[in-house]
Amino acid sequence: MIQQQGLAIPLYVGFFSSNRVLNTDNQESELRLRITNMSKSPINFIANRSQLVVALEVGDANTFPWALGTEDQVNKVVVSIDGDKWQSEKVEEEKCRMLKWTLTPKSADVVLDSQDTVVIKLSQIATAHPTGMANLYLRSQCVPGYRDSEFICQIEKAPLVYPDKNVGIGTTTPTAKLQVNGKETTFLSSNGPTNQVIIQDGNLGIGTKTPTVKLQIDGTGNTFLSGNGTANQVVIQDGNLGIGTTEPKGKLDMQGSIKINGEPAMESKEYSSLDEESFIFTEQNTEEWGAFIAGSRIYLTKNLEVSDKYNTNKWEIDTRAHDNTTNLVKVLFIRKEFFEVQYKPAEEEEK
Repeated sequence: MIQQQGLAIPLYVGFFSSNRVLNTDNQESELRLRITNMSKSPINFIANRSQLVVALEVGDANTFPWALGTEDQVNKVVVSIDGDKWQSEKVEEEKCRMLKWTLTPKSADVVLDSQDTVVIKLSQIATAHPTGMANLYLRSQCVPGYRDSEFICQIEKAPLVYPDKNVGIGTTTPTAKLQVNGKETTFLSSNGPTNQVIIQDGNLGIGTKTPTVKLQIDGTGNTFLSGNGTANQVVIQDGNLGIGTTEPKGKLDMQGSIKINGEPAMESKEYSSLDEESFIFTEQNTEEWGAFIAGSRIYLTKNLEVSDKYNTNKWEIDTRAHDNTTNLVKVLFIRKEFFEVQYKPAEEEEK
């Protein structure tokens, strides 16, 4: 029996965050419906009598494209309410274009104070119906002092969602600004006659429909890769790679310094030996740097040595075999990432 006497119940009904559900690849979505008491007085829901009813339209996609999904799909939706004061029950009705769930206070009255909110969760929503709107009906029944009322909220069926400022295609929980999930090839097109960007089997193709490596770029003309600077930082031109230049003259043409983790890749240092019996101790670690004698002004009677004679893990220069007071040595240090460092401590060489 419909209760027609009383005031209109002062409830606000709307979705948290988003009203979108995915309609691709049977991906499951979740919606949260917020119900807030907008009056200055509490609203009493009577145990085992007052009801909140959720109703969703069902039907096949061709005849009822505005429905949320087929009856089988919507039958799998789980409707629950936050907390432990309410019980949810699906209402079975034959030959009905709607599926309904009733939410009733369990064993004690539920009081919704002024500005308080209850949340109804709809989970395991899967649909392949056409993109567009579907209606959710929320009905309040048998609430003392208020006539039975109905609220209509629209659910948007779409191939993408954007919760928390992230865009998800094929996923309801994108963790990046754009996340695309699915088993098929992904095409990104502009105004051109063909697909300009393709993601296929984990490979990214630009100018090709069948990328065979992680990044494959086909086509004529220059390829520019830019960062935050005002100029193009990386250029591929006629098979040449330019870094810091837009006109590379060789297979690799770099203009600017080379650094690894913010540190120089190569360093040239000049050392002097104080006397004929001393070693020059450097600060460069033997595990991180290679050391090369780049030149000297020392008159030598045997070879100049650079080693780790005292096992300090630092490069040491042996200049003891000289007889000239102009004893300057230039050493080029190169980080090990650029070559394989092969050396033996001095004590191993003597064995």
